[in-house]
Amino acid sequence: MSDAESTGAAAKTTLVVETTTIVVETTHPAAAGPTANDDAPPTSDATAGADTAPISGSTHARAVETATLNAPDATTPTANLSTAARVVVTSAPNAPATVGAGAPSQASPNVATLMSRRFRGFLPVVVDVETGGFHSSTDALLEIAAVLIDMEPDGTLKRGATHSFHVKPFEGARLDPAALAITGIDPFHPLRPALPEKDALGRVFREIRHAIHAYNCRRAILVGHNAAFDLGFLNAAVTRADVKRNPFHPFSCFDTATLAGAALGQTVLAKALAVAGLQWDPSSAHSASYDAEKTADMFCLICNRLSDSFQDAQRRARAMGWVSANAPAAEAAEDPSLES
Repeated sequence: MSDAESTGAAAKTTLVVETTTIVVETTHPAAAGPTANDDAPPTSDATAGADTAPISGSTHARAVETATLNAPDATTPTANLSTAARVVVTSAPNAPATVGAGAPSQASPNVATLMSRRFRGFLPVVVDVETGGFHSSTDALLEIAAVLIDMEPDGTLKRGATHSFHVKPFEGARLDPAALAITGIDPFHPLRPALPEKDALGRVFREIRHAIHAYNCRRAILVGHNAAFDLGFLNAAVTRADVKRNPFHPFSCFDTATLAGAALGQTVLAKALAVAGLQWDPSSAHSASYDAEKTADMFCLICNRLSDSFQDAQRRARAMGWVSANAPAAEAAEDPSLES
């Protein structure tokens, strides 16, 4: 995103002390309002919105690959505010951006059974992180987005709600100038609504736990494009913040770069989406929520195309007694030697 002078966009900031409300006028989509209660179930009142700062894809490889597809020049001046026409933050400036209906309080028994069986009791959740470098132990986590995967009654997977947060660099975090030049983010901009790592992770994990419960799954599994990068930064932040309830499997993941390479012959996200017939907007890339949402679309498309293969495998698994015809995968008895 260019700054207000380079784009000619007007920016207006209004502060109302009595209501602690900040209104920022920019040229892109908005962050949603705050969540009232960390322990409350997600509501269906999703606020359409996206990130509050455009940041790059989660890996160096993705940044380079996107550049080959006419991504904006990394030297272009950037404004590190929301990608929205209007951002309203009331009472809590560290509010998330939430898009979609959110996780259902409880999926129908049939859909919950289908979802829990589809990935052996694991719930896929797409994650993209934006960082201050490429080393998870030393470099700052600057933004995290998680996109839930939902299921139709016929077993078709679809993209669900997006939960996205800006994150404050942890104390002593390394901020590589080269990485920040690519991302265009100013981690210390006064209007950047960032949360400490523990708070951001807690809010994302809360939504994921609701979805795990709704679909009768036992754990989440991270989906990402070059997923090892995102999982590495997630696990490092969990350790730093001493988060006790991490819903994700600690090392297993689904990598859409691998899946797209096998299914579509392309490993670059933008190119894989193009050959799959899905849309890609280079001007919206380099944002955790946008990249995560497009990755979710890719993951759902590939999995849905594999439906016949999955059904055939399920018949064989039942014949071998690995899964019950009536019990969801999360509760089914399996051969312990095949567990990991």
